Amino acid sequence: MVVTDVNVRTATTSDVQDVARLLVELGCSVTVPEVRPRLERLEDAAADRVFLADLGGRVVGLLGMHIVPLLHRDSLARITAFIVTEDCRGRGIGTVLLSVAERRAVAQGCHQVELNSGDHHAPAHAFYRRRGYRLDDRRFIKEDESLA
Repeated sequence: MVVTDVNVRTATTSDVQDVARLLVELGCSVTVPEVRPRLERLEDAAADRVFLADLGGRVVGLLGMHIVPLLHRDSLARITAFIVTEDCRGRGIGTVLLSVAERRAVAQGCHQVELNSGDHHAPAHAFYRRRGYRLDDRRFIKEDESLA
């Protein structure tokens, strides 16, 4: 069944419980006290948005995004977190959230939208491909303990 009555809105700090719950379902090890200041910071940042999908008064999806200004090209949009609750997947909610993010990216002059997705999220990878995303595996990272 495809959902037609999903409402997408911007998260506020009053949504911290739902945001933390969805991040835990995504696989992040976070608590409400950790998420609260992060959500407050993002709420005040012009380049960031956290969108929530509400279905009948229940928050069932989350998409965080950041607009990255670039020197060599127009800006890009990075999806920093994306989850639809397991019991609501396959109903079009993720497509609605992603469409909202893509429209914001275009409105902000972005030339592309990118996201990361772990190997253990294979069904999500199929979803991204169906939405026109392609895999680009060129990424290097340096983590906290080796930063200096």
